[in-house]
Amino acid sequence: VRFTLDPPEGTSWTMAGATYESGETATVEEGTYTVSFGALAGYDAPAPQEIAVTAGGSVERTAAYTALAAEDGTLIFTLVPAEGTRWIVAGTTNASGDAVSLPAGNYTVSFGALNGYTKPANRTVAVLSGQTTSETAAYTVKPVPLTVKLSPTNDVGLQAEARWSIAGMDGAHASGESVKVDPGTYTISACDVDGWTTPAATNVTINVGASSKTVTLKYTVAPVVPATGTVRFTLDPPEGTSWTMAGA
Repeated sequence: VRFTLDPPEGTSWTMAGATYESGETATVEEGTYTVSFGALAGYDAPAPQEIAVTAGGSVERTAAYTALAAEDGTLIFTLVPAEGTRWIVAGTTNASGDAVSLPAGNYTVSFGALNGYTKPANRTVAVLSGQTTSETAAYTVKPVPLTVKLSPTNDVGLQAEARWSIAGMDGAHASGESVKVDPGTYTISACDVDGWTTPAATNVTINVGASSKTVTLKYTVAPVVPATGTVRFTLDPPEGTSWTMAGA
């Protein structure tokens, strides 16, 4: 008895308690036998066959395995932040946490734009049959240019000395200089300059998605305080007498 199996790799057939590979020949006594077929991942085995073996005769048969339809896999992307973000795979656009059923294979995942953020780079992901693949992708906040102007801008002496700074950050900056910062609230202050009244510190809020932020801090000329001295007259007699100076 000989069975040729399709596919030949990894398949087997069993008769009278013995197991054979595709193309092997079994020698048995005459009689009727049931031939069964071994399991093969991803395939349905052929149904058992009954054969009759006669004295001196031979039986040659073929049997084909049937490929199973591949089971879809599931792909899930968690996005940070979740609100307003999207991921795209195989032509479908999905929100953070959505589960997408796909045939097994490799897929390129891209990401939708979000105002004020840099989107993640495209990513290649393998989806496996019957399995769930979970991935995470984070958007990056775009920094915003913050510019502080110190006025009056036409005073050369002031502009040479005046500087501004951000609380909690290193560095002092000249009027009109820009610094890139993440969205948030910052305290801006100016340094002291002789002859000028320093502007009060101010809080500045920069929103996500802003293209830029400009703030003006205004110095004022410090009031001139005249120098003073003392004058004293002693009058004789002291009673009933007085003296006047500068209207007093």
